[in-house]
Amino acid sequence: MVVRMAKRKKKMNIYEIIVIIIVVCIALYNNFKSSEAFVYKEVTLTDNLEVQFIDVGQADAILIRNKNESMLIDAGNNEDGTKLVEYFQSLGITSFSYLIGTHAHEDHIGGMDDVIKAFDIKTFYMPEVATTTKTFEDILEALEEKGYNFETPKIGDTFSIGEASVEVIYVGTNEKDLN
Repeated sequence: MVVRMAKRKKKMNIYEIIVIIIVVCIALYNNFKSSEAFVYKEVTLTDNLEVQFIDVGQADAILIRNKNESMLIDAGNNEDGTKLVEYFQSLGITSFSYLIGTHAHEDHIGGMDDVIKAFDIKTFYMPEVATTTKTFEDILEALEEKGYNFETPKIGDTFSIGEASVEVIYVGTNEKDLN
């Protein structure tokens, strides 16, 4: 699942988009060349919009914060879950408005069960493609323990995080290629 973020009150011009792309590329480059065990790179896109690319090796974990709301896109590998929970708690995060598992591969949803168990979750999005892996089953069990369900958004759906608007531009449904 891919999402596109846009500022609700002001349309972005091409120069702002280019600057954002450059900043994101620099953050990604610095993230991959880091030799520390658990480092994050923070990019502040506006006064209120902050994106952190969290170093979870070859896996993915992106924290987006706007005002007092937080959204997590993917949660690294299984062994990253505890580190992510501790990191988010150190930031003072107590809940997530949105938790998004882009697809059911371990390097994207591995630590998600730990995050679900440790925080209140308003909405959990994941594609409607089931797998029989232990990692996927761990997520379903964590959701069930907390009384949560996952939802699958549709292309074009929008939701807000703080003052930012998020638009769903793709939802993977191909069971043969989860990516």
